[in-house]
Amino acid sequence: MRLDFKLLFVLFLLCGFAHSAEAQWQGSASAPKLSMEGSLQLPWTDNAFYAPERKSAFFGNPDFKLNIGGNLQPGWDYDVYARASAVTHYKEIDANDSASLLGGRLKHSIFGWNTRAIYEFRQFYNKVFETLAFNTHDFKAAALKKIVDCLPGLTCTPFLQAHFRHSDNLDVRRFGFDASLDLERALQGKWSHVGTLEFGTTAYIDGVNSGRRDVILGVGTGLKYSFNDDISLTTAVHYEQRFSNVSGKEYKRWDIGPKLDFAF
Repeated sequence: MRLDFKLLFVLFLLCGFAHSAEAQWQGSASAPKLSMEGSLQLPWTDNAFYAPERKSAFFGNPDFKLNIGGNLQPGWDYDVYARASAVTHYKEIDANDSASLLGGRLKHSIFGWNTRAIYEFRQFYNKVFETLAFNTHDFKAAALKKIVDCLPGLTCTPFLQAHFRHSDNLDVRRFGFDASLDLERALQGKWSHVGTLEFGTTAYIDGVNSGRRDVILGVGTGLKYSFNDDISLTTAVHYEQRFSNVSGKEYKRWDIGPKLDFAF
């Protein structure tokens, strides 16, 4: 397994910068803060290759993100981050993949919505960080809002995002739009019932996929146990279906299993 040394170097620089900045800006509200968040999934899927012909497998999906963030001035926040993730299947190892990225976000509140302008340089690898497949430059504009008691006892978090991807791989250049609605209802103690509704549409603009149009619909539900504000375990079932105007690009997929989320 090989992880790009540029990513490791940036992680080292982020840690060093955060440490020196906190020491220099001690007591200042605008001092940058270093944080780490991530997740670990261990589910089963009936469609490891996201293909019309389904092949089931258990898989692991670790996802880690190192972040440094602060505020430029009142109401304007920023994040600079490095992230790495991988998908490793128990049987269908040809479906394994991985990615690393460096990104930045500028955040501002507009009418109660947390809006974000995002840039990410992403590297996709064959298998688990074996050989570099291609690079992408992703530009995104997003907005989300957490609404407590949107219905009695229910917390709703709508999310909207428009995105454009440029790449040295012509086949993945595209525009897109995503929307989702996360739902959570508190149960007894540290338990809660969670659900999600998802919609995504993508228009490819170059290479062999030029003219291709996809629509993805998803729905999920599960039980969440919160150990504290920073660590939670969710066991869920999720269904996703892709529609496409190109034959062979459609799929249906079920995922069932646990996910551990954490932040420090």
